[in-house]
Amino acid sequence: MFCYFLKIGAKRYKTDELLDTLNSYPDDFRCERGCLGYRIYRDLHRLDTFTMVAEWLTYQDMQKHFQAPKFKILIGAAKVLGVSSELLVTETASSTAGR
Repeated sequence: MFCYFLKIGAKRYKTDELLDTLNSYPDDFRCERGCLGYRIYRDLHRLDTFTMVAEWLTYQDMQKHFQAPKFKILIGAAKVLGVSSELLVTETASSTAGR
C-alpha cells in the first residue's frame, strides 16, 4: 500500500476556505482506481494546518492520481490558500507479525 500526506498551512483568514476545499474532494478521489481511503486531519495546536492522507493500492495508481486534473486543482488551491505545503509519499512496510 502507498500513501501520501499533503500538509498545508492556511493563509491568514483562509482557514475555512481551505478546509471547504479539502472537504470537496473525498468522493472524487475515492472513485479513482486503487484509492483505498482519503482522510483530512486538523492539527490540534495549529488550527490553521491540515493534513490530507490518501492511501493507494499501487504506486502506479497513486502516480496516475497525481496527473489527474482534480489533484492538480487541489495543488493550485493549496498554493493560493496556503502559506506552506509539503507532500510526503510513503510505502507501507509488509507485516511479518505471526511468523
